[in-house]
Amino acid sequence: MSEPSRPSSIDFNVVAPPLDTLLQALSNFMRREWPAKYRQCATASGVLCGVLATSWMTYNAVRFLCAERPDTLGRQPELAVAVPPMARTILDAVFLVVFMFEDLPRRIEWYYNAGMDEYQAEYDRHFQRYGSDLKWKPWFERQRLAINIAPAQLGFERRPRSSGTKPLHWPHPGAMLRPQKGGIHLLSDERRAILTYLNDWFYRQLSSASHLSLPGLIERAGHLLNLDDDARRLGVEKYRSDCMLNTLTLLLALISELEIELRFNLAERCKYLWVLLDVWGPAQEVYAFRYAQAL
Repeated sequence: MSEPSRPSSIDFNVVAPPLDTLLQALSNFMRREWPAKYRQCATASGVLCGVLATSWMTYNAVRFLCAERPDTLGRQPELAVAVPPMARTILDAVFLVVFMFEDLPRRIEWYYNAGMDEYQAEYDRHFQRYGSDLKWKPWFERQRLAINIAPAQLGFERRPRSSGTKPLHWPHPGAMLRPQKGGIHLLSDERRAILTYLNDWFYRQLSSASHLSLPGLIERAGHLLNLDDDARRLGVEKYRSDCMLNTLTLLLALISELEIELRFNLAERCKYLWVLLDVWGPAQEVYAFRYAQAL
């Protein structure tokens, strides 16, 4: 999402410390104080802790690539063109959290079983090609064992799947928003509204950049092919700043969604960070659209 008119004047040294401590606090709460209202689906804790941890590390990678200081040897400002797929990973996490909490007990079961069906399909694909090759026998034995014991290790009961039954699939963001047969939606109006907003104003652009469609390629490669040194430098600096601010916005949306659902008394700390990002137009709009009222 671009912001053509509002210049940013955010001091990252002011934003980073409270964001780091908020991430640590949220992670600790999720691992140690899982809410009683979700006790019947405690297996969701591991999934959501993994989602947060992956998003946190992705943010740290973006932070490294986009940092101005220290001027680490070999870290070019142009490395910012690698950021959009990383930012999309964090946005995928937002979609997952919003979708899953529509009905956490059923959705976590769906998530696990779809994942196991995916593992099984991968096994079947390899077996079809290499099943008669004795060199692959140890690999198939390890994979079968892993597939068989995973449900018990993860704490869920795998649904029985009869021959000819289609495997389950966990929906991608577009499918989360798409109505089912009969016009039935998988999300409430409120949840569909925020994901539609994020899809329209963030996901489309990040996907285009990741897939290198023409607009996405121009957005990224244009900074690498500009022969005017001054224009290139200024363009890269603006792009690096925009990538960092977009990533911060999406990470804070993820943290806010988890706080809305799990209520660890971190809402005021989330709001404080949204205020710090207020001069960045996209962050201001996202906050006004949902989190000013929902937190």
